[in-house]
Amino acid sequence: MRGKDEARFFDIWNLIMSIETIHKAKTILIALLIGVLPIIGSCSDREKEGDLIKELREVKEKDHHTAIDITDVVKKHIPIGMKKVDALEILKKNEFQVSDLKERRFPVTEFERVFSASFEMSRNPSQYAYTEARINIYINEEKVKKVWGSIFYHSL
Repeated sequence: MRGKDEARFFDIWNLIMSIETIHKAKTILIALLIGVLPIIGSCSDREKEGDLIKELREVKEKDHHTAIDITDVVKKHIPIGMKKVDALEILKKNEFQVSDLKERRFPVTEFERVFSASFEMSRNPSQYAYTEARINIYINEEKVKKVWGSIFYHSL
């Protein structure tokens, strides 16, 4: 009788172990997919990025400070004298979130309008941090009169 019970025990044990092994394999597979899919998605998204964002990423790769002046790069894409509508279109094509600061709390007497644009360049959830590009364009008579840009590293 003991031999049959042992055999039955080992059959049940092997069944449990195979189920546990499958569960572990599924867990590992899910963890890999969660870790890899965002990387794959971000790579394919980067292929679609505009020239401005690509150039800002190059600047960010070379300079690892917490604040990087990108005004010169922005001026290449949005030169002084460009029409306001064209400048805003460039920012939107590069997936910047654009805000009109006409109800700003600070007085800007020399400019009729100010637009602020932001783009989240990267996010690191494990370090509670993200990198953002911010661009301000200052408008008079429907033309760009001044631009300013910076890449900031934010820790949450």
